[in-house]
Amino acid sequence: EASHKLRSRYDELQEEFHKLVETSDDTQRMYNASISFVPIVGQVYHLYKREDGSEWVSMIEPDEFSGYYHEYIGSYRLATDSVWIRV
Repeated sequence: EASHKLRSRYDELQEEFHKLVETSDDTQRMYNASISFVPIVGQVYHLYKREDGSEWVSMIEPDEFSGYYHEYIGSYRLATDSVWIRV
């Protein structure tokens, strides 16, 4: 019983750690992307990749784009602690 509880807690901590690493990677990626406006806390923004591999952030949702190449990477919300959360 004790061994099972410890294993279960270990698994929970491992999952929490992986989520923190993913959030850290996402946050770094968003701050490294090109952005031509000041993002507002609480708003959702969209990350795209150009043909040349450069990444950029937009307020425009993926289904609103047409006419030129871009790869949709994901959508993120800016949290109050300046961390980008994948939505």
